[in-house]
Amino acid sequence: MSLTDYENLRKFWRRFIELPRWLQVALVVAILALGGVYSWQYFSKRSIVAENGRLKADMDALSRENKQLRTDKDSIVQELDGVRAREAELHRENLHQKELLSPIVKLYPTLETAAAVAKLAEDIERVRELATRDLYRPLAAHIRERVVADLCRLRERHSEINLKVSVVPDQGIQLRIAVAGELTSVLRDAGYDATAAEPRVTITNSPLPVRITMNPEDLGLAQELAREIGSFIDTKFSGISDDKRQKGTFVIWIAGDPLFSPDGVVTFR
Repeated sequence: MSLTDYENLRKFWRRFIELPRWLQVALVVAILALGGVYSWQYFSKRSIVAENGRLKADMDALSRENKQLRTDKDSIVQELDGVRAREAELHRENLHQKELLSPIVKLYPTLETAAAVAKLAEDIERVRELATRDLYRPLAAHIRERVVADLCRLRERHSEINLKVSVVPDQGIQLRIAVAGELTSVLRDAGYDATAAEPRVTITNSPLPVRITMNPEDLGLAQELAREIGSFIDTKFSGISDDKRQKGTFVIWIAGDPLFSPDGVVTFR
């Protein structure tokens, strides 16, 4: 503070204290009031500016949120349109499936749709199996192993006899030759002296498709042999006694029309 300012301040103070008391009080009150008004205006302005800044920030945040909500809304609308389109497509597919399944349901009116389809598949498989039973199928490995094992046990029970078997297919059907060949192979795997003879024309009054010729004393052994072969050739065997045939030798005649299961088990028409 300069000397002049200091002198002016002393003059102002001297004059102030010379004033009457009430005037001094009035001046002080007036100065305080002016200072208060100025302070209020100053701080109020700063508060308003700060509040305006906060409100602007809130407005910007709301604007961004509103923009994001519009984007989300557009995305949801697109997804909803996709769902509706898929629903319409599924409805068309359902109608098409009902149209396709209608004949199947009519075939089995007492069954539900799924059960009717399963029943149709089962019937088709059965028809296919019946339609192809006259096609040759080799004997399944697990059945062949069981038959070979059974025949081995039979041979061991009669180890004192040198069992010989000749398998003869009747002429006329190639499938008989195939059955005779496989039976010969099974017997050989079981350790039998087995041979596959050439096809022949046989004349017999037996209605059964497979016959066994044996010595009369081998009737029990022939019955055991037929029983063990029965897991492969599932039919009744007729027996033909031949007094001139050597004991322990057998001839198996294949004369029927063979049919084959999926596992290769043979039956006859």
